[in-house]
Amino acid sequence: MFITDRDLLAVEPNLFRDVQWVGQRLCRGTGSALNTTLTLHESDTDFNDGDVRAGHVVVVDGASYEVIDRIGGNELVVSRLRASPLDFAIPVTPAESRPVVVTTFEPQIAMIHRQVLGMLGVAPTPGEGPSESPVKGFVESMILNPRDLAPVEVFGTLFLALSAAAATSGPQSPLGIRASFHRALFSQERARAVAEIDADGDGVAEVRRRMSVSVLRRE
Repeated sequence: MFITDRDLLAVEPNLFRDVQWVGQRLCRGTGSALNTTLTLHESDTDFNDGDVRAGHVVVVDGASYEVIDRIGGNELVVSRLRASPLDFAIPVTPAESRPVVVTTFEPQIAMIHRQVLGMLGVAPTPGEGPSESPVKGFVESMILNPRDLAPVEVFGTLFLALSAAAATSGPQSPLGIRASFHRALFSQERARAVAEIDADGDGVAEVRRRMSVSVLRRE
């Protein structure tokens, strides 16, 4: 996949607070935060069992933070949202025995990722996803510019998550309007994005491929 939950947070800062019930919960409990350390006190599962890792998002007392690293089953390195994943961690608001929830939208990200690869005519790298017949033998590991394709996955994933959340309130509800907004952005990015493919393993792109026209839908 070309993105993580952290990329969704950068576009929709309240996603993990407002519609966490649409995602997959990895951990819920209470914990304390100081500087860039989050310590879990009580929970339904710990960070190890929940496979909480870098790129995930944790909500502490209603505030969403990036997960930078997992130190152990009860401890994470966290940060306020940074401009770049390469920036230094930014200390979070101190908290003592407050609600902690880790939710992921990786299932939705994976659905959009498969659609993106399919529109590019590229198969998943063997062992990394469902195998389909690649066009001219192109596989995902041959793509040299995955971050350039990240916006397509971000907006597609946000559409899936928000449209699911708006299922009971309708398309004209605030959630429905947000979903439609991201669907339009998905279409724009799909038309703009170009995958650079190294077909012979020399580190240079021999093929530039755009996405074919496809209708975005929930599976």
